[in-house]
Amino acid sequence: MNNKILETSPQIKAALDSCTSINKLDKKQISSLITDISDLLAGDVSNMELETCLKLHLGLGDACAKIGDFERSKKAYEASLQMCKNVDDKSFKVKAVNGICILSAIRSDYLKAIEGWINLLTEITDTKTQADIYNNLGISYSMTDRHREALECQYQCLKIDEELGRETETATDFFNLASSYMKLKQFDKSLELYNKAALSFENTKNYRYLSFAYSNLSMVYDDLSKFDLALDYANKSLELKKSFANDLEIGNTYANMGNILYRQKKFSPALEYFHKARILFEEGDDKIALSGMLVKLAWLSYDTNETAIAEEYGLKAYELATEINSLHVIQGSSKFLSKLYAKQNKFELAYQYLHKSTKMYSLILEDNPKILIAKSEADYYRKKIEEQSEIYRQRNIELTNLNTLISEQSTLLNMVNADLENSNALMHKLFSVISHDVRGPVLASVQFLNMIQMKDFPEEETDDLLKELTLSLSNTGNLLSDMLSWSNKQQHYLNQIEKLNIVPIVNDCINMYKSSALLKSMNLKYEGEPEVLAMAEKNCLHTIVRNLIHNAIKFTPEKGSVTVRIRQEHDKVRIEIIDTGIGISARGMENLLLGTPELKQGTNAESGTGFGIGLCNTYVKQLQGKIMVTSKLGEGSTFTVILNAEEQPTTE
Repeated sequence: MNNKILETSPQIKAALDSCTSINKLDKKQISSLITDISDLLAGDVSNMELETCLKLHLGLGDACAKIGDFERSKKAYEASLQMCKNVDDKSFKVKAVNGICILSAIRSDYLKAIEGWINLLTEITDTKTQADIYNNLGISYSMTDRHREALECQYQCLKIDEELGRETETATDFFNLASSYMKLKQFDKSLELYNKAALSFENTKNYRYLSFAYSNLSMVYDDLSKFDLALDYANKSLELKKSFANDLEIGNTYANMGNILYRQKKFSPALEYFHKARILFEEGDDKIALSGMLVKLAWLSYDTNETAIAEEYGLKAYELATEINSLHVIQGSSKFLSKLYAKQNKFELAYQYLHKSTKMYSLILEDNPKILIAKSEADYYRKKIEEQSEIYRQRNIELTNLNTLISEQSTLLNMVNADLENSNALMHKLFSVISHDVRGPVLASVQFLNMIQMKDFPEEETDDLLKELTLSLSNTGNLLSDMLSWSNKQQHYLNQIEKLNIVPIVNDCINMYKSSALLKSMNLKYEGEPEVLAMAEKNCLHTIVRNLIHNAIKFTPEKGSVTVRIRQEHDKVRIEIIDTGIGISARGMENLLLGTPELKQGTNAESGTGFGIGLCNTYVKQLQGKIMVTSKLGEGSTFTVILNAEEQPTTE
């Protein structure tokens, strides 16, 4: 059989047509498609054109992923990737790598998925494909609580899809943006976008995504305590998912229904749905969903006085969340264990987990630039800590009266009280700073957004205003990040300085800002050996390098470059951040090193507070190092951090 006849055979044409409309197929149709493609590939493919064979493998990967057969999906994508070596069209490689990244995200390996997608963005020029990658990046950033990057990617994706007139993809963009706003508890905006997406999915008969929209609408109404509406949408979602979704997606709806019933104190039916969800999450190896479900089971067991089972669930959730580094679940499981152990009068354990919960909450706020909601959440959390502190103080008084002969226990409890009081005092100080330096720009942003919503501005001015608001909120987020880092230093959370490989820390900082560099068409890269040892403390060094890279990008024009170079000279290690930016005057460099930097706007009108460079100076001294700067106006700057390569003797 010749190539032309095989290429146009009805079986192949039908299979390829089904692959292009796979989102509209139900599970039965997808299973039938998998059988058809498998039969075609199992036959004699020697006469089949390579691109046709490649399309069938990619279609097989997509179809298997839709029904939850992830291992088979991965094999199909990997086979596609091998065939791509003999094909000139790079779009096939992009689709194969994208499929593998999606599977990594499904398995909760979001960091691997994000790395793969960022690398893809540097290789592709097709705007449609760029939009798809931005969409996937936005979802993964959101799942790892990096909401600033998530919203940047999602709005970039929406902009491209609207310009290209991609109706189906635009509906998906609304859905993903709604999910980010739901996590940020901006429920009115979330409902508006979910309803837009649901209407579009219904009109285009995209029932799989319609089931997702119904499921998430249910969660929003649950958060708003509108339980009848929440259950109604959950049931609509479940009916569609039974035909169009895989088991993990069905498990999410079971978990949602259980949560709605639990909040109404209908514990028995809630437990039934929670167990159904847990089984599906375990079978599908969805560690993020499973860890969150274990926290829900822990609270339900606690409320039904099954404390031993509650403790078991809580510890399992904490262990699993720590393994996958899910900040929200670590914080939630720590908070639960703190309350459980306080009830059991195990105050040392209660304090340990309360401390972990507080630390995780600080990290979550540090990564979340939406200050519009962060302050109210933080105030709520501070109030809860104060209530816990008061409970512990009362318990300590009772235990001291009953156990006057146990001096060691009494001493420990007094130390716990002192630590909690110090923590509360620090938190009051931190939030007074937030009230002063953050409240102003946030309220101004709210006023601008209200005016835009009321259409008080001409249409031609709206885009410029939105850009200004984005810059304002981004810079306010950076200020909050620096304040939280400063508060950690005040609480003596810094570990001992030790000899460690600093390259992974530097690369992590670079990866954090790759998307920001891409938005300015900027080349951000590392030069140096894969392993360089220096005396440092991980968190200190991360804050220093992160702030210096942020400033380099901010003061470098579009299409410029930022290079991070590490080299060893005798007993010293030099970290150089080199940019091709606007440069600094001699007076500016002097003020910078004295801790009184001039406040200037970046090349895209980004503003700053000077807080970050002050942190850098403080932390470099903490590491017994030095920071230097050389610069020439109009040509760029080089910031050099010098660390010790070996431990230094202490001086009296």
